[in-house]
Formats: sequence, structure tokens, C-alpha cells
Amino acid sequence: MKIIYTITRMVIGGAQETAKHTAEYFHQQGHEVLFVTGAEAGREGYYEVAAPTLIMPSLVRAIRPRQDLRALISLYRLFRRHKPDIVHARTAKARFLTAFAARLAGVKVVVQTMHGWSFNMQVDSNRWLYVLAEKIATRFYDWTIMVAEPDIETGRRIGVLQKNISLIRSGVNVDRMHNIDTAAAARLRAELAPNGETIFALVGRLSMPKTPHIAVEALALVMKRYANVRLVIVGDGAQRESVEALIERLGLGSHVVMLGLRRDGAEIVAASDFVLHSSEHEGLPKTILEGMAAGKPVIGTNVDGVPIVLQHEVNGLLVEKNDPAAMAAAMQRLIADDALCARLVVNANKRLYDFSLAKTILDTEALYRELLAAKR
Repeated sequence: MKIIYTITRMVIGGAQETAKHTAEYFHQQGHEVLFVTGAEAGREGYYEVAAPTLIMPSLVRAIRPRQDLRALISLYRLFRRHKPDIVHARTAKARFLTAFAARLAGVKVVVQTMHGWSFNMQVDSNRWLYVLAEKIATRFYDWTIMVAEPDIETGRRIGVLQKNISLIRSGVNVDRMHNIDTAAAARLRAELAPNGETIFALVGRLSMPKTPHIAVEALALVMKRYANVRLVIVGDGAQRESVEALIERLGLGSHVVMLGLRRDGAEIVAASDFVLHSSEHEGLPKTILEGMAAGKPVIGTNVDGVPIVLQHEVNGLLVEKNDPAAMAAAMQRLIADDALCARLVVNANKRLYDFSLAKTILDTEALYRELLAAKR
């Protein structure tokens, strides 16, 4: 197959990680792959893709009419020149532009994956415009892949999704989490908890819709009962300075470790006792899945696709968004109840394959072949 992938930017994030692994898999299998992304980076970090990659500077995240037109023309010319069998787009701007460019270029099969709706992301005043754009763009796709059931329900309710929809979850590399470097994890444990502290890990970019400050405020409440605890934050982004200011204001400097961007996230999770997730919106939370795969009890925010993965008191604990007191109460439960923790871990392990990267890729490959066969 000749496949072109498009995505707006490759900052650290769930959509980007799935796009990277999918493209690399098909490239390694001998298919002709081209990965197209905008040039924008960010403090969140940047993924490199081990497959032929084209950087398109005109493909930007913000609405920029002149640049957007240039990107549309560039994508059209690219598709005309390469004549791919399949074009697969992710993230809002790339999806909107790819829809039109691919159809104008006569691409056989055009697919999009929605890792969450564009109108959930800080666009309340212009929500109607984003909904309209989603409705128009989706009509140009042969197929739409969704990563979580709540997003499918939302799409149908507002009239964006009507037919040709598949649920393919954005899975995690379970094998990577099961085969971490144990010696490295042990060294990290000694470094991060020199006095035997209980470690809560928060892994993810420090930008909206994530809410790392909620975890910091929760830690302050937990410390009123359990003093020997530590919060380890892995990631970077626009919220870092405000989080650091909050840590200083609450006097938590010796209890919160800001690690920034790291390549050993799996080992850090393995070195921790518990995993936290804090966000206002979420398609399918990879941080939660990685914590489950690492055998750690997980606390997640009860938003969007999170309850699909995390069932309260079955394989994890759910708390409402923007509620430090609720998160603190859940953290205290995990510290105090070893039997609860053991049960959550055992139950989490039973569902891992459904949310694995291996299943994501196999389901995607099956869909590609089915769509191409239908076109023939």
C-alpha cells in the first residue's frame, strides 16, 4: 500500500504517539509510507518518526487563512504527485485541510482519526464554527475512526457522524511497559524517594486541557494526613511556571519533583507507587493505560473517554474534574488500603489487550484492506 499520514504537529501527546507508531509499523512492513507534519514544536517536546517524513511549514495549528491556503495547495500537489492508495489524517487542522485536498486530488481512500473533538478545546465562543467545520470535513472522508465511545455519541447527537464509523482505540505499547529496565527503575526509585516516600506520578504535557495544578493542590491536602509523600511530574508546557509558582506558594518544594521532558517515562512510572491523571477533556488517556500496564493503581478524572478505560473501584478510581479534595481523598484511599490496590491492579490487567498498541495497529490494517477492497 502507498499511505500518506498527515498531522498538524508532532508535540508529545496521545494522538501524535499513535500516529508515529502506526506509520512506523506500516513502513517496517514494507509499505510505501510518507509522514507529513507541520513544523511547529513546543515546550511539550517533539516526536521523531522512523519513517520517511515531510515537514510542511505552512501547516500550522492556529487559524491563518493565507498559510492554510498554502497548506491546502501543498497537500493537493503532494497527493497528486504521489498518488497514494490511502491518506490518513489526525488532529483538527490537518483533518480539515486533508479532507478537501485529498478529494480534489482523487485519492482512493481518505480516512480520519478523531482523538477528541476540536470544539472541546478552548473554543467556546466559536464552538458553532468548529462544529460546522467538522460537519463539512467529515462528509469528504470515506471513513472516520473514533477512539472512545463518548465522542461517537457526541458526534451523532450534533449531526457530525452519521455513517462509516469505526471504534479503534488509541492503544499503548503494553510490551514496553511490561519489559522496562528494572535496574534503571530501581535507580530512579532511590533517586526520587531517598527517604522511602510514597510516589504519585503525573505524566503528560503541562498545557490545556491537562490540569496539573489540581494534583499539586491535592498533594497539599494529602500531606495533612500522610507527610511522607512525593508527587513526581513528568512533562513540560505553558503551565509549568504557574505550577511551579503554586508549589512554592503551598510550601511543597521538597515534596514535588518537576522532571520536565524525559525519555524514560516508562521507568519513572515503574519506580512510582501510583499514577495520577488530571484533565478537563480527554479522548483516550494514554497515561492511565500506561499506569495500568505497569501494574500501578491509577486515579483518573471522570471526563469523556476516561470512564471507558477506568471503572471506578473496579480497575481504578475516578474523581470529578477540577476537584482537589476528591483527588486527595482518592490518593489517601490508595495509601491506606493495600487490598484495594491489589484488586485494582489485577482487574486492570484483564483489559489491557483491548487498549494495546498491537490491537490498534491490527484493527487499522484490517480497516485499510477492507476499504481498498471495497474501492476495487
